[in-house]
Order: sequence, then structure tokens, then C-alpha cells
Amino acid sequence: MTKVKLIFSEYIAHFFDTFGFKDSSDLLASLFTYKFIPITITFSAVSAFIIKYTGLEWVTIAAFASLLIMELGTGLIAARTKGTTIESKKLSRFFLKVAVWMNVFFVVKTLEWHYISKDSDTIALVYSFLHSLILVYVSFEYLISVIENITVISGKSTNPLIKVMTNMLKNLLGTDKIK
Repeated sequence: MTKVKLIFSEYIAHFFDTFGFKDSSDLLASLFTYKFIPITITFSAVSAFIIKYTGLEWVTIAAFASLLIMELGTGLIAARTKGTTIESKKLSRFFLKVAVWMNVFFVVKTLEWHYISKDSDTIALVYSFLHSLILVYVSFEYLISVIENITVISGKSTNPLIKVMTNMLKNLLGTDKIK
């Protein structure tokens, strides 16, 4: 390995370590709650369709911002409840993940605007729908995190609450319940 590659590898490793991640796969695992992906993607698609065709995008954005504030607040309170010290590394992870999602939103919205300017309405509609779908999906990820934080704050087990919420979503979607 050349010296430049070695220096770059060390820099990347230091970058991930700064935010408390082992590597890029650890960051990706932190961005997605894999056990809920089938539920959140399905519900996100339905919600994105409703949002797109009812003109509620501004409400969604306001709700998303509120959800981020709630996730941060409940996360800090949950850490205090558990007696865990609040570290800048863990706090910076929150802001890094928000920055990643904001960049994803920006790229997808930019692609939509590009195709609108080219009079490619069908392709622009696909990117518009994808933008709404991603926004709703990420909102569900943060909502799950807020619920988990609230269960820590209240002192109750996470599993029963998550099971009830999952069963409600599965019932809504017409799939089997979790036992």
C-alpha cells in the first residue's frame, strides 16, 4: 500500500471513530432499523402518495423538524435517566445522521427540479414521490427512536411497546402479527 493510501485510510478511520462508528457499514447500520424496513417502506410509500396528492408537504416538513427536536431531546433525557454521560461523540452522531439525510433529500429534490426544467414531468414525478417516500421513511425511523427513548425514560421495557406499534402497523397493512 502506498503512503498516500495509508494516510487516507487512517484519515477515514479517524473520521468514523470521531463519530463513534467503526466503519461505513456501522454508519449504515445506524441509519436503518433493518427489522422494521418492510413495514416502514410500505407505510412510507402509501404516506408519500397521500402527501404528494393532498399537498401536505409543508406539514410533513414541520412534523419532521419537530420529530428531530423530540428525538434529540428524548435521547438526552434517556441518557440522563440511564446515568450515561452525554458525550460530544454521541451527540455529533445525531447531527452527522441528520446531515446525511438532508443531503439525500437535497440530491433527490435537485434531480426532480432538473427533470421539471427539461419538461420530463413523468421522471420529475418519480423523484418527487421518491423524495416524499424517503422523508416519511426517515420520519418513522426517528419516531421509533423517540418511542424507544420514552420507554427508557418511563422505565418500561421497549419490547412490548414496539411489538404493539408493529402489530398496529401490520394490522393496518393486513400482514401477520409479531408474537
